[in-house]
Amino acid sequence: DSARELIPETEQAVIHLLDEGEQVLIPRAVTGIEKQEYTALNMQLGKGVAGQVIAEGVTVNIADVENDPRFLRQNNPVKFRSLMVAPVQTGKSRLGTISVQSGKPNAFSSDLQQLLASLGMQAALAIENTRLLETTQQGLKEVNALYRITQGLAASLDNEQLMKDVIHLLQQNFGYYQVQIFVIDAQSDELVMRYGSGKTGELLNEQRLPAGTGIVGHAVETGEPFFTNDVDKVVFYLPHPLLPDTRSEMAPPLKAREKVIG
Repeated sequence: DSARELIPETEQAVIHLLDEGEQVLIPRAVTGIEKQEYTALNMQLGKGVAGQVIAEGVTVNIADVENDPRFLRQNNPVKFRSLMVAPVQTGKSRLGTISVQSGKPNAFSSDLQQLLASLGMQAALAIENTRLLETTQQGLKEVNALYRITQGLAASLDNEQLMKDVIHLLQQNFGYYQVQIFVIDAQSDELVMRYGSGKTGELLNEQRLPAGTGIVGHAVETGEPFFTNDVDKVVFYLPHPLLPDTRSEMAPPLKAREKVIG
């Protein structure tokens, strides 16, 4: 909004942030553009004006997109003539881009180019401060949850209740899709699911997995935590029909005196 107000002739302004995993710039703040047009604003990294801005950390001012080879046309019709794009960055950390557009050619001067670069730096500082705050708040939630779990372990000899409390605390504090506790059956070495969160967890209680099966079995066999943010890329991932929306999974082993028990 500030870019649109401070830079004359600006009709639309967009902040794209970098999705490093997908290597794409995604619009996160938009003004002057209809909501149904948002999805057309995704940009592949390394291409066109945005690619140059991210790669070099420079501000690019295009007087007329009709005559500039740096501007790559997409399938959708272009509704502007002038385009100015600056990096959203602090130091060498480039988070994305901020761009302004105008229907008039030659709309933006070199002074306005410097102004947009300053706005990009201010946006980067605001974004990094917000991310730091979110990380701190999440860390406090984690510490609080772990503190309550360890306090319960020290105070209670009722392991059944403790496992229920652990499931409840993890679900309540982090909002996970599903939380489960497996223990090893000493007789068969199978993994037995003792408790799970929600109604689905109740249906899965006492489910048995052969030793070494799935991500849970892998964590038990190696004695090391395992996590993935894309289960489809894990060859030993075991899907379950009651949990069709699983995309990420984390499985730390439970240990007692260095022996894995679940």
